[in-house]
Amino acid sequence: MRFYNRVTELKQIRTALKQKDKQFIVLYGRRRTGKSTLLQEVLPKDGVYHVASQLSSELQREELARSVAEKLPGFSAVRYPSWNVLLEAINERASGGGINCLVIDEFPYLVRKESALPSLLQRWLDQRSRLNVHLILCGSSQQMMGDLVLTQTAPLYGRADEIIKLGPLGAGWLQDHLPDLSPEALVTEFATWGGIPRYWQLRGRYDDHLIAIQQLMGQTTGVLYGEANRLLLDEVRDVTQPISILNVVAGGANRISEIGGRLQKSAASLSRPLNRLIELNYLTKERPYGSPHRKTKLTLYQVADPFLRFYYRFVLPNRTLIELDQGEVFVDRVQTALSQFVSQPWEQLCVEATARGALDKIYPGCGRWWGKNTDGQPMEIDFVGESLDGSELLVGECKWSDLDDPAPLRDRLIRKAALLPVYHGQKIRSVIAARSIARSDGYDTLTPASVLKTLRY
Repeated sequence: MRFYNRVTELKQIRTALKQKDKQFIVLYGRRRTGKSTLLQEVLPKDGVYHVASQLSSELQREELARSVAEKLPGFSAVRYPSWNVLLEAINERASGGGINCLVIDEFPYLVRKESALPSLLQRWLDQRSRLNVHLILCGSSQQMMGDLVLTQTAPLYGRADEIIKLGPLGAGWLQDHLPDLSPEALVTEFATWGGIPRYWQLRGRYDDHLIAIQQLMGQTTGVLYGEANRLLLDEVRDVTQPISILNVVAGGANRISEIGGRLQKSAASLSRPLNRLIELNYLTKERPYGSPHRKTKLTLYQVADPFLRFYYRFVLPNRTLIELDQGEVFVDRVQTALSQFVSQPWEQLCVEATARGALDKIYPGCGRWWGKNTDGQPMEIDFVGESLDGSELLVGECKWSDLDDPAPLRDRLIRKAALLPVYHGQKIRSVIAARSIARSDGYDTLTPASVLKTLRY
């Protein structure tokens, strides 16, 4: 698979590695986002790249010594009795040249077997003037990497010169990976795989979207069949509660009272696990556009990650079918509900594209609105946003369908906009988003082509 984007991250790391003073760089993010590929792309010729394993500390040191020996012959011929001795040996041998950068991927594996390692690295890094190698630590456990570097009580807090959290790719890059598909088909693909490069790579092995779903998730031997559990096991020891929360939210329980009712838990007991899933970018907390944060009754929880949303909407509820080797029946169920399922990710893509300037103007904080209008009647608008100068209020409606004439929708939308509590006499700008629009008559519209063009980040 080609290496897509990551221009900002590449520049950030390369600039750091050009510094005379040796740098400490931290790279983290969820599994499969391409962290290892990024590191190998940026690794200098005199750099050592090492992937940690879940072995004992003694064996881990032996493995690291062998990785270093690829650049410093004979280095692994010596037995290193402690991490401190090994680190000092690496630094001393590096003074004579041969290596200038040490990358340790999956660093949390080392810490789980040697909890004192961050403190040893702290003392190592606090003597920058005698360091002979740049150090890059990478990990997929977002919680552990955050606890090691971002928490004020952590040994490595404040030591990093660069901290990079690698997120998913923007939906627009799918056009490069699956160039033969239409923009409409690519929206459906993104609703299934999200922006995770490894999932794109796996999808690219198959000629058809549904065949890929059946092969990768619709059978027990599929590479992604147990992926949701693996992602959560990077962060927590017991996945029962987070799986249960994601499952009921994907199934339509979006208020905390509904989630608690489905799980037979009090709202208070769910606050911490919900916030943890939000920190991991697996859940999102949504409030009506412009509403104060104290209005908790209007807060909705949604599965933020497209792949997990697909997994908990289709794969988990159909595990019995899949376990019985009924993958074709499973795929039939997916196909029947797919168009309706895509409507929500399509709305989210439209909101994101609008916020990023798809309509030649930025509408920061653009989002959905629901609640009672100024007439006291319940009302919903798919997305609302205010221009930077506050002079314009954008309102939009999304349909995952083919429209001939959007004029009736536009007229109704403008009438609704005037009843918004956030409307204070601004100029109203309306936009209609749809899978396809036969005619726009010069008005603002969004289609998959224009949305994907914007989302290349």
